[in-house]
Amino acid sequence: MLGASPPHTRASLSIASNHGDEAENDAANARFQGDAASDVHPIGHALRRISVSHPRTLQYRHLLGFIALAIAALLTLMIGLAALAAGAITPGGLLLLAGTGATIGSRKSLHLAHRNRIGADSEDAVRQALNQLARQGWEIRHAVNWPGGDIDHLARAPNGLGFAIETKTRGFEERHLVRTLNTAGWLARSRRFPLGVLPVLCVVRSRGLQHWYGTVIVISLDRLLPTLQQLTTNRQHAAMRPMRRAS
Repeated sequence: MLGASPPHTRASLSIASNHGDEAENDAANARFQGDAASDVHPIGHALRRISVSHPRTLQYRHLLGFIALAIAALLTLMIGLAALAAGAITPGGLLLLAGTGATIGSRKSLHLAHRNRIGADSEDAVRQALNQLARQGWEIRHAVNWPGGDIDHLARAPNGLGFAIETKTRGFEERHLVRTLNTAGWLARSRRFPLGVLPVLCVVRSRGLQHWYGTVIVISLDRLLPTLQQLTTNRQHAAMRPMRRAS
């Protein structure tokens, strides 16, 4: 059974709905299954850009920064020590200071790479779980570009209901709820989702979590698939108000 919203939520979120007719829904389903190249809507173009997740990209970037700074630090320290040995006190001292700074910078880059790896691994876990739905006729996208960055995951049920899914590793803040709501609202402008788009925030390392925060549902990874499937078949839940395209 889907959980109700706690009495005190971290965000006050509201959604306005507009209902389309059945003919528009059927046409939208056909368009989503058709050739994506024929969709000139900017959202349609974004949905075709499947790339490496943003945290993974940052992880690789920081690792490259760590390698570059570590090499620079090593060379600078070696040259500085050689300068000191040769009696060039001032140049040698400056080189040692520069090498120390590069060493500190390399350690910071390595720390950031580790943090981004954790986020990327969490997104990979959600990605693997969602890919199971693809075998049941769901449309699944990952790392979808949008004006505010990227949408971690996008799932579209066979009946046309969409889910904009944000991934967090351990916890979340109000700004994460707002971001998830905004991504759902942006996606809902497309005719690809005749039943609207629900904002979902998945906390990977939590267990048994399932609450509505306003109109955003927050769930743990172990509840993700059964909850999405239940929401697809049971669209009468009191807190379930998907974002819809304006008529």
